[in-house]
Amino acid sequence: MDRRMPKVDVEQWLAEKHRRQIVIILKKLLFLLMLSFVTFSAFASNNIISPNNKNIDYIGRWDTSNPNEFHSYWGGAYFNTEFTGKEITLKLASEVNIFVFVDGKEILFKKANGEVKIAVENTKPGRHSLMVVAKFQNDEIVLQGIILSKNGKLFPSKKSKHWVEFIGDSITSGDRTTKGNISAYPWLTGEALKTAHTQISYCGIPLTNGYHFDYNGAPEIGMEAAYLDLKEPNNNPNIQWNFDGRSPNIIIVNLGTNDASLKVDKTLFEQTYRQFLRNIRFAHRDAFIMVLIPFNQSYHKEINEIVTQEGIRDSRLLKIDTANWLNATDFVDGTHPTDAGHKKISEQLIKIIKPYLF
Repeated sequence: MDRRMPKVDVEQWLAEKHRRQIVIILKKLLFLLMLSFVTFSAFASNNIISPNNKNIDYIGRWDTSNPNEFHSYWGGAYFNTEFTGKEITLKLASEVNIFVFVDGKEILFKKANGEVKIAVENTKPGRHSLMVVAKFQNDEIVLQGIILSKNGKLFPSKKSKHWVEFIGDSITSGDRTTKGNISAYPWLTGEALKTAHTQISYCGIPLTNGYHFDYNGAPEIGMEAAYLDLKEPNNNPNIQWNFDGRSPNIIIVNLGTNDASLKVDKTLFEQTYRQFLRNIRFAHRDAFIMVLIPFNQSYHKEINEIVTQEGIRDSRLLKIDTANWLNATDFVDGTHPTDAGHKKISEQLIKIIKPYLF
């Protein structure tokens, strides 16, 4: 019996193999084509708005270098716009906790990602307002676009003529409050005055470089350096913020609480604070800079001396004395104000800064 292997036509075998590979590739291409058609059909009736649309007003520090993806940094960053239609959808590139306000009504979206559909309760014809806010620090909004319902249109929101910036630590960020950034005194103050407002603040951050807490996630640089950056200290690498363009009308600085906890030498703190205020002035030539004495009165003597001395050469540098603003019941833990405490702070600040805006 002949047990030799049958003769194989190599050319025919290779041709058949090649044909099968081509069939597989064509099937994959057909599948992708059908998927693209289905996706296109699903959105053919919708209006997809790119993040660089001029009708979207971004407040805070945003990376806008990619026209297809705008990325917010620092807590309390937000954007405003107006639209028509029964619903609006956000296209988000990554998970984030956000507050959404439609016609002033607040909705919290936890771990929002992908396409986030928002229905409009008031279905009467006309414009609706939309505001989307990062809930807390490290909540970074990465907006890839907005999808409007059929025949919907986007319009610019009414921009505020004024802008107040708040620089600080966990207190300015609204740590230990019920709603994070929007429970904090900067947000409450800005909204009450109907001004644009930004919070350049981070939990655990001192003013002074070289001092930091030991817990996981504690910033390893001080605000003297972090204020110059586009991103919060938890981002590495970081890049410098571009201070060209519009400047705040008022800048409120609340720093020193963490420096005191970290036992920063008083002389070093005074030198650092003095230079920090000069750096702010260099970046914002015409802004009123208002320095808050920390609510626990840390470094109150040093801060008084700094503002008094620097005020001789800078007529737009002011001090805000916070003694007796809060009592023991206004704190969660002796350091961080409660929601009610933040409201008290806001009420005091509104009275102080309003004359400098209007």
